[in-house]
Amino acid sequence: MNPNQLIFSGAILMGLAAILRLVLGFRKNGLCCRFLGLYFLLFTLFSINNLLIETGGIRSWPIFWGSILPLYFVPAPLIYLYVRSVSTGKAFTPKTDWIHFLPAILSVVYLLPFYVAAKAEKIVLMESFLAGDEPSFYQPALILFGLFYLLLILARLAAFKLDVEKSQTEDNRSMFRWLVFFAALYTLFWFGNSIYFISNSFPDQQTFVRLKNIGTSITLIVSVFAFLLNTRPQLLQKLDRKQIV
Repeated sequence: MNPNQLIFSGAILMGLAAILRLVLGFRKNGLCCRFLGLYFLLFTLFSINNLLIETGGIRSWPIFWGSILPLYFVPAPLIYLYVRSVSTGKAFTPKTDWIHFLPAILSVVYLLPFYVAAKAEKIVLMESFLAGDEPSFYQPALILFGLFYLLLILARLAAFKLDVEKSQTEDNRSMFRWLVFFAALYTLFWFGNSIYFISNSFPDQQTFVRLKNIGTSITLIVSVFAFLLNTRPQLLQKLDRKQIV
């Protein structure tokens, strides 16, 4: 097993450990923990996909790769909704909040021909995509979509910081520090995908692809370490408004 495979395998184990911790320990702690669990699940799936690509096993499961592809549009709105639920206590409203996942839905619609194709054709399309012959709009859309939500997250954190300064409680300050750290990790993930897009103009693109995949798994590993070492802040449902003066 090479170093890349070790990183991907470690990320998968860390992601599963975090999901198990949330399911067994914090089932009654509400929406914010569900968002966090979905985040860990997404990055675990990304790491499984990267491991299969690294080992060549993805050729046996091209449908898995195709199913993962639209999910890259999910972390950005998921993290925003997590930050929003923690900082304001606002519930997820399917009637309006589904719009956050529209790009992922459109990606699934675009990939419908891939899903219904024969396995041999799936492999050809997948290998073409992995070799850099992907739709010209895919990476720019992914980067701009991520940047838009990054700005929303920063705006939400700025508003939350004002509430924290008013509340003057250690729990709220601790929660704010955790959310900033979490947002910083997402920023690194977004930046890594941006570098991958820029790498399309370089001849040795595969180096950047591996770095992007490794960076995705390292993001998960660091997130899980931070979560397991400091679970208390994540359990807060919302800012304690009674403590604001």
